[in-house]
Amino acid sequence: TDTDADGNYMFDNLTAGEVFVFEEAQREGPPAPAGTYLQTYPDCSQSDTQKHCMVIDPLNYPTITDELGDHGWSVELTDALPEATGVDFGNTLPGKIIVEKQTTPADSAEDFEFSTSYSGNFTLVDNGQDDSGWLVPGQYTVTELAETGWDLTSIVPDDGNSTVDLGTSTATVNLEAGETVTVVFSNTQRGKIIVEKQTTPADSAEDFEFSTS
Repeated sequence: TDTDADGNYMFDNLTAGEVFVFEEAQREGPPAPAGTYLQTYPDCSQSDTQKHCMVIDPLNYPTITDELGDHGWSVELTDALPEATGVDFGNTLPGKIIVEKQTTPADSAEDFEFSTSYSGNFTLVDNGQDDSGWLVPGQYTVTELAETGWDLTSIVPDDGNSTVDLGTSTATVNLEAGETVTVVFSNTQRGKIIVEKQTTPADSAEDFEFSTS
């Protein structure tokens, strides 16, 4: 059955016993292309004496897993409890985080390492990008680890509600449904100043004092 305009659905004329309720995955192809809704509810923290959440996996449902959401409901109908409410499902569009590296001077082959709250560490060189893949909307962090000889000069997300902290080299991304956020980390390579002393006559042992900024 399909939901109505208000998002409600109903099965009627059911006999007493255990009833399974699953949601068809809103999926155009694996794993989750743009426009595909991810299932966010139930998450199996909700159960009561009449119904409980079920995790749908290939071991239990090898022939239909790709057609279903991640979770479903098992509902027990009895003569005393012939109806059940709250057999709900929730969905949201996923989002993505793109991390991009820029360096001064350009085209540096230096590897810069990043840690995130959504995946393992990765490295990028100048003009490199990392794609998070599809994520459930929420708050995520991206941190650049210190690299000897380089200064992190800016962190720029392209949305309006993410925040940055240069002191901790971290971007906090508030990812919204259906959103792709690109965060650009820019670094500048440090340089050196060599001060040399020459005397006439040569090879003088005199000490000459310098001050610098």
